[in-house]
Amino acid sequence: FSCSKNQKPELSNKYAMLASYFEDVHNHQLDESSWGIVVISSRGCITCNKKFADFMAPQNENSNLIYIITASSSAIDISPFINMNSKFVFFDERNKIGKLSLLEGSGFIFLGDQQIDTVIEIKANQIESRFDFISNRLTKAVK
Repeated sequence: FSCSKNQKPELSNKYAMLASYFEDVHNHQLDESSWGIVVISSRGCITCNKKFADFMAPQNENSNLIYIITASSSAIDISPFINMNSKFVFFDERNKIGKLSLLEGSGFIFLGDQQIDTVIEIKANQIESRFDFISNRLTKAVK
């Protein structure tokens, strides 16, 4: 994953592209209250994506998170996200967010100070450590 302390120059440019994506595709403006974007995809390791969807579903009460669902319901149980009473759940069946090249599959994009802070891609070989990292960051952010 990439972190802001070692932030690559292309990540700072990606925030503007991410903001444009939300405005153009979802008619939503990113603001300071949004500090995380959860992407649920069916691309890549399907078992990892299912575990990530299950891991993130309990976070649905967190109004500081934005959910982008690109996965089809036939591949992953996305019903917890469909049933969320949130104005921050967006469905992107055509995977337009994928054109930004931030993630190849499911993952978490941490935001801060109107920039991309950290991008966590969910991969099989480090799934538990990535879940731990996300969980720790979420715990700190809620406090």
